[in-house]
Amino acid sequence: MTSLAFLAPVHVKTNDVIHDINSVREALVFLNQWPKARRDRCTVVLSEAATPRSPGR
Repeated sequence: MTSLAFLAPVHVKTNDVIHDINSVREALVFLNQWPKARRDRCTVVLSEAATPRSPGR
């Protein structure tokens, strides 16, 4: 799992709260918790790009 760790944390600010995202897994958790009403095409593409695929998909 260490290969999925970021070299430096990504800082995301929402509602005056700063989230430190240190890995692909944490990014997926953050994106999956994002309110559905606020999701746009960018959120969907990022989630799909970071989601592991099973062989043959």
